[in-house]
Amino acid sequence: MEQSKVTVFNAVVLLSMIFLIIGQETLAQSSVKDSVISMFTIDLNLGFQSPAGDLANRFGSNAALGGGVHYKTERNWEIGMETQFMFGSRVNDPVTSITATADGYHIDQNGNFVNLLFLERGFTIVGTIGKVIPLFGPNPNSGLIIRGGAGLLQHKILLESRVNDVPQLEGDYLKGYDRLTNGLTLHEFIGYRYMGNNRFINITIGFEGYQAFTQSRRDFDFDLMKKDDNKRNDMLYGMKLIWSFPIYRRASTGYYIN
Repeated sequence: MEQSKVTVFNAVVLLSMIFLIIGQETLAQSSVKDSVISMFTIDLNLGFQSPAGDLANRFGSNAALGGGVHYKTERNWEIGMETQFMFGSRVNDPVTSITATADGYHIDQNGNFVNLLFLERGFTIVGTIGKVIPLFGPNPNSGLIIRGGAGLLQHKILLESRVNDVPQLEGDYLKGYDRLTNGLTLHEFIGYRYMGNNRFINITIGFEGYQAFTQSRRDFDFDLMKKDDNKRNDMLYGMKLIWSFPIYRRASTGYYIN
């Protein structure tokens, strides 16, 4: 999982650099207050999601935290990339039933009973294409925003004992229980963007959805006593709040971050 996080972070950083280099000479030199201008936005995302499909059989609702980078043209078209990490505390899949006692406890290396934590962890990374429709707002860069895209969705079960060591559930043994799963996902977002004129207030709020075609990436699940070859339809739906840092060039004054 740590390697996956590093890969996602590097991809976002690389795309941000590419966008900045390509757009350096094409950013608009007009006022954001009265014109549709081209700009980059660096985004911070906070969301709350509920699972559907096969994912609802494994996890409950989760929080999501992430970021992205997008480039908007003078015609209010947009292209970009975004990622988010998922955190949940409800796991419905009894993956360690064969190692637990009748009361649901595990035994640590000293023979004591341990109550394990079962947590959801995952991430998404998607490329998007979108459109801003200036229906209402302080300027024509604000309004209804619609995005669609595709990418990768991954999730797994994190087993954690914060005090005791449980040898049968550590190291490589965890791979037989964590249900590491990933695959192609489609992504949609619709919401409202408020792009401030001269203030540090640039907020987008809306609804998002993911429909992923996934499968297990582990060779063997200990509790099933076999490899899980099932094809899955994992879905997520929820609300997202985005705080954006727009970057564009004003006439005769250089670059500014609103």
